[in-house]
Amino acid sequence: MDWGKSWEIHSVDEQQWNRIQEGLRNEYLTLLESIDVIEWNEPLANELLSSLAHSAYHLGAIRQMLKVVKV
Repeated sequence: MDWGKSWEIHSVDEQQWNRIQEGLRNEYLTLLESIDVIEWNEPLANELLSSLAHSAYHLGAIRQMLKVVKV
């Protein structure tokens, strides 16, 4: 992840948006494949749960923004 670079993106065309969505889909599939082979411990479980909550927050924000954009 490059957090600094993520703030440089202000708009994307349809092709770029499709690449972003495909990248997200690939990351999701990689996560699903990895969950069964991870050697779980408490710190790792806490990190995962924190990441899931953080992702849920952002997905909720995106849903709210889409309501405004799709007028």
